[in-house]
Amino acid sequence: MAHVIKGGLLQVLLLSVFVWITSAQTQTGGISGAVSDPAGAVVPGANLLLMNLETNETRRQSSNEIGVFRFAALPPGRYRLEVEHSGFKRFIQGPIEVRVQQFLTLNPTLEVGQATQTVEVTGQVALLDPSTSSLSHVVENRQVTELPLNGRNTLALVALTPGIRTQGEFTQHVATRSYAGWGNFSSNGGISDANEILVDGGSVTMFLMNAPSLIPPVDATQEFRVQTNNYSAEFDRSAGAVVNIGIKSGTNRLHGSVYEFFRNDKLDANDFFQNRAGQKRPRLVYNQYGFSAGGPVWIPKVYDGRGQTFFFGNFEGFRQRLAKTVTTTVPTAGQLAGDFAQTFTASGELVTIADPFSTRTLSSGALMRDPFPGNRIPANRFDPVADKLRNGRVWALPNVPGQRFTGLDNFSTSATQPSDEDQVITRIDHTLTSKWKLFGTYSSQSFALGDWDPFRNGTDLLAKTGRRRVYTLCWNTKKMEIWP
Repeated sequence: MAHVIKGGLLQVLLLSVFVWITSAQTQTGGISGAVSDPAGAVVPGANLLLMNLETNETRRQSSNEIGVFRFAALPPGRYRLEVEHSGFKRFIQGPIEVRVQQFLTLNPTLEVGQATQTVEVTGQVALLDPSTSSLSHVVENRQVTELPLNGRNTLALVALTPGIRTQGEFTQHVATRSYAGWGNFSSNGGISDANEILVDGGSVTMFLMNAPSLIPPVDATQEFRVQTNNYSAEFDRSAGAVVNIGIKSGTNRLHGSVYEFFRNDKLDANDFFQNRAGQKRPRLVYNQYGFSAGGPVWIPKVYDGRGQTFFFGNFEGFRQRLAKTVTTTVPTAGQLAGDFAQTFTASGELVTIADPFSTRTLSSGALMRDPFPGNRIPANRFDPVADKLRNGRVWALPNVPGQRFTGLDNFSTSATQPSDEDQVITRIDHTLTSKWKLFGTYSSQSFALGDWDPFRNGTDLLAKTGRRRVYTLCWNTKKMEIWP
């Protein structure tokens, strides 16, 4: 059973509960096949042992009366398979790499001989996945961690999948743009924002806009699979692709990472138009930092979880102060005072300001208004509210000459937008028995996208995004299906 809590604007919490059977809407895979002898006859009662090479977790079972075996609910990772039966040599194959949502078929052939003798197949072999007809692509861990990503947006790597087209600012860091665009990619010519995003088997897609409420950091992502066509009925609520993301888990060895990605305007050249206007280069302060750690749960003299209980955790912080070059048109001091005697069209003609109270009807039936004397609006005709706002409360004064005659584009500056994010994601894996495995994933994400303020007076006329916070909580349990 998986439970997902996700929130958005105004910190509203929504609860959804998803129940699935083994291998339904999950990131785990499986290995199945049939044991046979050199003549091709099935070998019932063969003893099979499957070991996870990272955690040393083992699973045992016997082939059934027709020689068939099946290991289900396997977390993505590297495995080794051992097969034994009296009268046959011991069979070993590995490493066998199981990826997210991948179900492999492996048919061991036992050779006649003593059990003390061993036939070992080494290296990864090409394994078939006949259990599904879906069209999919796996973005593996090496691609996730080593490919360059501006903003380190893990989900941007869906663009490696044939048929996927990203749009807008989708590839940028999530804290620098509206969460409505977090899922802005399309599959095979379909509409965008019509995809289903799963994290450790739980849906994190917001129903209001079909965008994910959680995108795990690069250092917390094991790998993910992008299914673009003909996926099974277990994946619902999607008119596009299904992205199944697996979170890293701990292993028997303690491992971790510390990182910092840094950019600064001191390392950049200035903008051409800023130089022409005598303005300083726009400010840019970019820090993306964090750490991760994973391993066995080990409490001295209390509990040794090696081979049974594992943890993984990742924290990532993001701080950006991004300045944007702004060239726009603002009223002149004379215009703010009601003086339009120097306001011209592009052809050099005076823009006439007429008195609305002088409207009259001519004999021809046309309406006529008289211009203000000198093209100046008297101070007593100003609205009291507008009069209070015009004195530097809304508009800054021009700082460049602007275009000839019209004076357009008479203001040039840079405005800084703050973007902050903190994200924590953790995972616990515990093997209860040979048939039951428990794992839980917890994630919390908090971010705030600030405002542009080009006039430096708090009015923020270019955009007003305010502060947003998203909290996501997932936890899962999984029964390992043993068959037959």
